[in-house]
Amino acid sequence: MQRRVVVEKVTDAILAVVIFLIYIYASLAYSINQVFWLLIIVLLGLLLTRIVFIDGGERRITFARSVVFYLIVAMIVLLRYLALGYPVVPLLRGIVLVGIVAFPILYIWERRSVPRGTDR
Repeated sequence: MQRRVVVEKVTDAILAVVIFLIYIYASLAYSINQVFWLLIIVLLGLLLTRIVFIDGGERRITFARSVVFYLIVAMIVLLRYLALGYPVVPLLRGIVLVGIVAFPILYIWERRSVPRGTDR
């Protein structure tokens, strides 16, 4: 069972990387319309959700996993901006601002949803 979970996660990760690289290459070489970026980000988000939050068919959503998911998505968007030659500093400010606002709220929400006497 554990081996199957690892194989699924590795397959999803490879698929996500390949989709991202194909999109970046197509954007640089063929000047693809940026509307397709929304479709790519949704597809990558679904794959990353399976990688980070699902273990053996069971959903495991924790604060730490949410931070990992956020950092991976931020890295993907940052790499896109760098590859396409867009300014990165405003994006970094936005990533930090969203993280500062969102994660304390997520942390408090997770702590309130954990039953007393259990440790996560």
